[in-house]
Amino acid sequence: MASFKLPCPSCEHQVPIKSEKAIGTKVECPKCKYRFKAEEPAGGIPKDTEKADKAEKKKKLAVSPDAAGGKKKSKKLAVIVGVMAVAVLAAVGFAVIGGGGSDPKPKPRPNFNPTPNPKTNPGDPKEEPVEPKKEVEPPKKPTATPSDKDASNLLPGQTVALYRFDVEKIKLTPASFFFDQNSLKMFSGSFGIDADQVSLYYHAFVGSSRDPFGVVRLKSPVFEKDIVAGIAPTTASKSVKKKWTLYAFKSNPFANAVSNAFHFDSLFAEVYEKLPSSAVKTATGPRVIGFCVYDSQHIFIGDHAQLDSFLSGLDAKGLPKAQSAVGTPPPGVIQAENPLFLSIDPKLKRAMKDLGGEASTPPLFLYSEKTVQGLYDPKLLKTEFQPITAILDPILTRAQYISASVSMFTTYGLSTSIRLVMDSDTAAFEVVRDQLVPNLQLAAWGTGMFLNTVVEPRNFTTVGMMTPEIGPGGTQPPIGPAPGPGGMQPPIGPGTQPPIGPGGVQPPIGPGGVQPLIDPNKPQPTAPSHIALSMTDKYVTIAAELNWTAETYRLKLEPRLVGVVNTIKGKMAVFASDLSYHGLIAAVPKMTAPPSGHFPRGTAERKLTDVSRMGLRHQPNTRVSLFAELLPFMGRDGLSRMIDRNAAWYENDLKANIRNLEAGEAWVPELLVPAYPQSSWRATSPFVADGRILGGTNYVAIAGKDINAARFDPTKPENAKKMGMVGYDWGSKVDEVKDGLSNTIFLMQTPPGLSQPWIAGGGATVRGLDAAEPMRGLSHKYGTPAGKDGTYVLMGDGSVRFVPANINPKVILAMSTRAGDDGADLGNLDKAAERVDIPKPADAELKTDPKPTEPKKDPKTEAVNTGDLKKEPAPAPTEKK
Repeated sequence: MASFKLPCPSCEHQVPIKSEKAIGTKVECPKCKYRFKAEEPAGGIPKDTEKADKAEKKKKLAVSPDAAGGKKKSKKLAVIVGVMAVAVLAAVGFAVIGGGGSDPKPKPRPNFNPTPNPKTNPGDPKEEPVEPKKEVEPPKKPTATPSDKDASNLLPGQTVALYRFDVEKIKLTPASFFFDQNSLKMFSGSFGIDADQVSLYYHAFVGSSRDPFGVVRLKSPVFEKDIVAGIAPTTASKSVKKKWTLYAFKSNPFANAVSNAFHFDSLFAEVYEKLPSSAVKTATGPRVIGFCVYDSQHIFIGDHAQLDSFLSGLDAKGLPKAQSAVGTPPPGVIQAENPLFLSIDPKLKRAMKDLGGEASTPPLFLYSEKTVQGLYDPKLLKTEFQPITAILDPILTRAQYISASVSMFTTYGLSTSIRLVMDSDTAAFEVVRDQLVPNLQLAAWGTGMFLNTVVEPRNFTTVGMMTPEIGPGGTQPPIGPAPGPGGMQPPIGPGTQPPIGPGGVQPPIGPGGVQPLIDPNKPQPTAPSHIALSMTDKYVTIAAELNWTAETYRLKLEPRLVGVVNTIKGKMAVFASDLSYHGLIAAVPKMTAPPSGHFPRGTAERKLTDVSRMGLRHQPNTRVSLFAELLPFMGRDGLSRMIDRNAAWYENDLKANIRNLEAGEAWVPELLVPAYPQSSWRATSPFVADGRILGGTNYVAIAGKDINAARFDPTKPENAKKMGMVGYDWGSKVDEVKDGLSNTIFLMQTPPGLSQPWIAGGGATVRGLDAAEPMRGLSHKYGTPAGKDGTYVLMGDGSVRFVPANINPKVILAMSTRAGDDGADLGNLDKAAERVDIPKPADAELKTDPKPTEPKKDPKTEAVNTGDLKKEPAPAPTEKK
């Protein structure tokens, strides 16, 4: 029987198969001991005659006279082609054995017959074997020289707040879903590098105007030309010291997104009744974003003027002026223990160091800031947050520096610390005595109630504390003063663990000191959680070790975490885009273009697959909305493909590959108005878990001139003249819009304050006008001309009009119908509802959406006086901070 060889799937060693009877059975690789199923070779099993030919050919190979007493054997390796078209690459090699003695063990031979060289004559014993040509290795790609700088030493000396993100560690935490495909694409399209190449990111706020300054540390060195080739279009560039090139972006999607989404106004606008004016100087005019490839592993991104000043001030070694130094520092420079954070304020450096910023394994997130009086004024918080004002105000008004760190975050726990540097030892003592110690027990109890676990309050200060019986489902044992002279406990630092148990004594483990066996079949209790307070001189530390169960994370923490992340990502998407109208203006003509163009149904038609419903149709507010059909025309086809139209919009079943809720949590900038308060960009719903944040919409489709028009039956003649272009169960073909596309409303802007998920069908996205008061609940003053009451509408041809609040009801009702035969009621439409032409944005080349086309004028409408046109219905914020 013929024998053959197969490559081991594990180590690619050629495993001899002695008989074809072994096909279909498991064989073991003699090299790595991996067992695999023997399959028939792609070229079939070699025949016995083929084996004999190979042996005969081997005998006829001549011995080379050049090898003194040696033999020369040639071994050939080639590509084995499998039935699945997976190529296994191998190199052609030779083994030359010289001198006397026994031959080494031969290398495994591939399981196919090599093709004879055409120049050889197998029948001629004098013919010498022709040595095949060796593969020529491709030239090695040049690699950039690694950087000899530490990113922490490349920060401006005027830094007042500093954030350190360990990107690689954060990707391993539950916050990893922040790095979704859209965010990664935005990053790579803005900076010319893949986000996976980023190791660390430092974000600093510099000077009294808190100019943004970022340092990106790459994992491996790259050439500047490779990065610059992929960055977003720039408006200008300049050479600094003939060493660095500083590029200018008037608009950079990711930079705009980050600087606005993480700005104070964006992060805290919803907890303040009125944002603090503070002592921060506001930058004048639109901020120009700068970009510089400092060296092979560092990229600077931030305020252009700040970058220019920073680069111009670097010394001959490319470093900023040091404020700290190791060894013997020069006059005016503070001595440092570690060569990190040398260029920033030494007090800010210590704040970073005290929470692990200079440790061998720093926390995954670290933040320090020099406080500015009035910046976080808690007296301006909303009413529901006022109870904490009495605690925060005395702390913030007497603190010099605030720091925070997160050293561990998993689905089972969190380790975090907050450190305050007070004005004096006395200020620290009074804050601990009057604010922190009295509320430590309450904070631990409230946290435990939320996490459904016991959280121990631990007081390691000289200030006494009485502990009442607290704790969910039981009592909390009294916590006494910690041991030590005078009840003092050393401060809690990064990576240290306070004593466990009342009085700081660790209870004995099991009888006789033997660790009891753990039953793996029983659910194990979580590790003890605690919130600890310590004080040393003017330094106050609050450290928390919190642990929870998988169920607590799934039901309470994950929805809120997802909501926060989606809110930040959504704001980034809005800030990274231009005016939302551009996407809609371009989408509508493309959607209605012949031959199959039409206006979609207001809600998706769900199939009645559930026999228990007895043929009853699904309610409109459970179906997917019409905006799912607009997504592909706004360049968001991937998001549209995520949505299952036959499932409820809030359904998420990964086993059934239903991801509607996940899709609904994405924010669609084209459906949001930049001039609105940021709270109106998101939505909630009783259909989803508390804490989950959905993407909202500031537009609804208009169903006609009746408050119940969305439910009309389009087959009934009495409804024909009342219907708009979209209802719960119908859409419209272009030729069904008898009144003209330019005279018929498709979408109308709604005022802020309404919770309208864009993915939800029903009244959240489709609405009829009240015949008695058609503008009721629709007027606002955000971004309107001269602050007039009214709203904007998107017509069927993609044009935009401003509808004043005092418009003649007959006009707006006529605009809401597709075939109302009410042209006379429109009158001079351009006078009653002025058309608004959106100017081309200055940086339109950064957009990927198609350029808007000039809408066709309907003969039913009079010519527009271009001199009276408004230029911008809902301008973006005038300043991107």
